[in-house]
Amino acid sequence: DSALRIDQNAKAVMHASAVLQTWLASVFSNLDQRNVQTTSDAVCACLNGQRLTLMALARHWPNSRQIAAPLKRLDRWLSNQSMQAHRRAMYRASAQRLVSRDRPVIIVDWSELPRDGQWQLLRASIPRQGRALTLYEEVHPQRDLNSRAVHDRFLKRLQRVLPATCRPIVLTDAGFHTPWFRSVEALGWDWIGRLRGRIMIRGDRPHAAWCSVATYYDKAPIKPESLGICDITRSRPTSCYLVRTRRRPKGRHQTRRDRRRAGGGKAEKMARRYREPWVLAASCGLANESPAEIARLYGLRMQIETAFRDLKSHQYGSAFEDTQTRVGARLEMLLLIHMLATLVAWLAALATRSEHETRFRISLLNRGWAILRQTAQRLPGVKKPPWRALQAYLHCYSISA
Repeated sequence: DSALRIDQNAKAVMHASAVLQTWLASVFSNLDQRNVQTTSDAVCACLNGQRLTLMALARHWPNSRQIAAPLKRLDRWLSNQSMQAHRRAMYRASAQRLVSRDRPVIIVDWSELPRDGQWQLLRASIPRQGRALTLYEEVHPQRDLNSRAVHDRFLKRLQRVLPATCRPIVLTDAGFHTPWFRSVEALGWDWIGRLRGRIMIRGDRPHAAWCSVATYYDKAPIKPESLGICDITRSRPTSCYLVRTRRRPKGRHQTRRDRRRAGGGKAEKMARRYREPWVLAASCGLANESPAEIARLYGLRMQIETAFRDLKSHQYGSAFEDTQTRVGARLEMLLLIHMLATLVAWLAALATRSEHETRFRISLLNRGWAILRQTAQRLPGVKKPPWRALQAYLHCYSISA
């Protein structure tokens, strides 16, 4: 059984290495071949085990019967200054292929990394087939959460990662405020955000008074409604295009183990939060868009929350919440491994999409993970192993938004 597992892993790493060599050729050509090989092996280990911890990656390391050697090799790679210096170039090479339109939608959000809250992840993603694929991400200490200086630095680095002609629409949740909006507009980009809490709004009527955003919740229709060009933030007014809407109840309730509805302060607080209408603010450059289109674009933002679950969840994702790493640079290298593994899985799923059923019982991305974990086996509905189709896909198919 051990020999069979090693043989399957050898095949998987060979194909994963070929995919990465094609996708990141401009970066790998400037790296030491030992670092390139370790990168490919680490991505393959993540694909095999789908666990993003140091020990789990070492246990699923290809072509290895022991744990100690790959563990030391991976440990050195995580702290390798040359690899850390080329990390941003890998994100750039990936983004150049993923972003094929001049006006892509990009989702930006923060997420807590370890359970102790010591580090925070700031990520920019692009929605693709129900999942948000990472374009660029950084790890920051808890004290820098929502820092304006960090936001400005992140936007400048994101601009260098994206194609030069790109003018994206940036989606953010209610945690991003007017300083963020002004920084996005300074780059010539458009933005859509949600207004909650104590944000003050002044309507577009002459001599309109400032009022709380909560006053716009009343009579919010299910069909998105335009509120025109308004000012937000009383201390330093910013003009924007406002849209409000109320979502239809989906009948979802948090339940306990006995399947009864959960009660208590936390459950009620979350229920009230999800019942709140949306008051959406968009840059004036999007004022010609219909209210329904603004609401539809903002609805894509939830895909990054699903991507965070794919990264952190022990049950549904790569169990990054179990990591014991507490150094920011090493956390960023682990996130790079997960980004590349997710990219290979997504490409494999797209390459074999015509080979199996159109409507998946699992998501497209999870289908790709399953295909790569079972490379030497035949999955139901897959007529041939995915790697031949994947290689043809990489060379002949241009990814479209």
